Amino acid sequence: MKRIRGLHVPHSKNTAGCVPEEIPIPPEVRLPLKMHSGAPAKLIVKAGDTVKVGQLIGEVDGKVCSPVHSSVSGTVKSIIDLDSNTGQKATSVVIATDGEQTPFEGIAPPTVTNLEQFLDAVMYSGVVGLGGAGYPTAPKLTFR
Repeated sequence: MKRIRGLHVPHSKNTAGCVPEEIPIPPEVRLPLKMHSGAPAKLIVKAGDTVKVGQLIGEVDGKVCSPVHSSVSGTVKSIIDLDSNTGQKATSVVIATDGEQTPFEGIAPPTVTNLEQFLDAVMYSGVVGLGGAGYPTAPKLTFR
């Protein structure tokens, strides 16, 4: 007789049959500059600044780092330290949303004609893994 060990949870998405819903824009968002085990992004906005969707608010500051872009349009309300998913305090940008979701004018598709440009595009896009650690994707692509 085959012995089965551990817990076997069925693989199913309970939302697979649901109709998509529009999620309202929250009155405020808090975006940490450190979302993984690497270096935090370098803060480039200050309280009172107006930001738009896709605008860079934290730039790359190290090899294992991911830039942070605003997910909303609005005004930077404050810069505070919050508990992060790593259990450490992380500098975070608090944005009071304006409800407009105005896109940043500087958003443009990257020019990619070679491997170096591709790796730069991945790095500056802010793409991170979904495994729980949020590890930046660009360093993963450069390991050989």
